[in-house]
Amino acid sequence: MINKFFEFFFRLFSGFVYATLDDPYGPSNPTNNCLCGGDNPPQLCCLVLPGGPLEKIMGFVFPAGGLIAVAMIIVGGYMWITSGGDPGRIQQAQATLTWSIIGLVLLVSIYMLLKFVLGFVLP
Repeated sequence: MINKFFEFFFRLFSGFVYATLDDPYGPSNPTNNCLCGGDNPPQLCCLVLPGGPLEKIMGFVFPAGGLIAVAMIIVGGYMWITSGGDPGRIQQAQATLTWSIIGLVLLVSIYMLLKFVLGFVLP
């Protein structure tokens, strides 16, 4: 159980890098029913294909957001440690920690929701 937990967070924060020389889902692929590329406007199925624009955006935004949230958690902890018992600074550190954790939970929730929805949309 704990291994799956760490594997999930590793995959979430490590980013999704697809280094391919040839796009297997491009317009030259005979199994692709989308009319992608050329003069055709982008369609939903073209945007959500593996390696498509949506997946590339997800591969950048979610790891970057996770790193920012974890960095803010560290900053909030540092603020609390260096507060010296001052109630105003402790309250500011608690607010930083609270909003950082809320942001991280929202980020993970949105990621899981998108993966769930894309599981049904992908061809």
